[in-house]
Amino acid sequence: MAVRTDLAVEEHALWERSAGEQTALPGVQASRRDVRGVGVHTVKILDDEGARQLTACRKALSTAQENVTSCRNTISGYELRLKTQLDRRDGLQKQASALQVELDTARSRQRMLREMERDYEGFSKAVKTVMQEAARGVLRGVHGPVSSLLRTDDEYTTAIETALGAAMQNIVVDSDDDGKAGIRLLKRLDAGRATFLPLRAIGAKRIGAGEFSAQRGYVGVASELVRTDAKYRELAEHLLGRTIIAKTLDDAVAMARATGSRTKIVTLDGQVLNPGGSMTGGSVSKSAGVLSRANQIAALQTSIEQLTDKQTQLAAQLEQASSAAAKTEFELKTVQGQLREAEDEALRRTEEEKQVRALADALRENLEGYEAELSRLAGRSSAETAKTETLQKLRTDAQRQADALAS
Repeated sequence: MAVRTDLAVEEHALWERSAGEQTALPGVQASRRDVRGVGVHTVKILDDEGARQLTACRKALSTAQENVTSCRNTISGYELRLKTQLDRRDGLQKQASALQVELDTARSRQRMLREMERDYEGFSKAVKTVMQEAARGVLRGVHGPVSSLLRTDDEYTTAIETALGAAMQNIVVDSDDDGKAGIRLLKRLDAGRATFLPLRAIGAKRIGAGEFSAQRGYVGVASELVRTDAKYRELAEHLLGRTIIAKTLDDAVAMARATGSRTKIVTLDGQVLNPGGSMTGGSVSKSAGVLSRANQIAALQTSIEQLTDKQTQLAAQLEQASSAAAKTEFELKTVQGQLREAEDEALRRTEEEKQVRALADALRENLEGYEAELSRLAGRSSAETAKTETLQKLRTDAQRQADALAS
């Protein structure tokens, strides 16, 4: 009877334990389902939303970085172009400054020579007085000094000035009466003496050049080497028609010997062989003579016109270069502004990408936690199932023993 009681007690305990295990098992399985559901949802967020956001952020960041690189490359190109344009502008500016100095110098020189010509610088007091009174209308029929009426090339200037000598300051007038009026004026004013050449009274005197033209170093008859108005042609022949121009002193000496020293011969550098054999020579003043002064004024005028044309062209080039540089500088500043915007965008996209990546890492950590919990619950479920099976087996054995004793 006691055995039966013990078996009954043991059976009751097994039933309770079995019932408890059966009750606990659904809870464990439910927790496992909950954890699995949460994990699946997290995976879906990570795979869908998180991955999409991260991809979009990385794409936007890549685009922003490409824009930064593109702007920097464009800026490098603009900077190189601007340097080239500024160098050209500065070079043109230097040329313009140098040209302005050259032009100012030429104008100043020409102005000085014109003032000298106007004031009859280098002429005697008598010539200045006659020309001043003629300008006032006191004297009539005055044409001017010989030197102001004749022109020649630069290479012949020294020879012609030497050949003319004091005659360069002779005053050309229309008639004897005009010459007398000039002389009376000079006497009255005590202004010195002058030589007057009445055009109506002078006659041409020209030497035949045949015996000279065959000689070595022959240049020509002096009158042939000057230019003048037709009305002064006889004057030129009167003053220079019997003078021969030779290249060198040796040529002049040989020429004089060959022709019997009958004619005045002047070399290009101003040495003189006079009729009869006397020689005059030496150094020649390097200052501008009255003939060369007119040539210099004309040459300076030509130079000034050329320099002015060049200055106009250079000014146009400089304006174009300055405009091109200003345009490039404006475009460079525009792209620099775009670069700043692109860098700001790249920085913003970098921070955004960091935030999204951090969110994805957090979701991944949560997923790993869920998976660990799921594994733990799965292990617990298996243990509870095994314990339930063991208890059920013990219960079955106990029932069998109870049934055996009851019989």
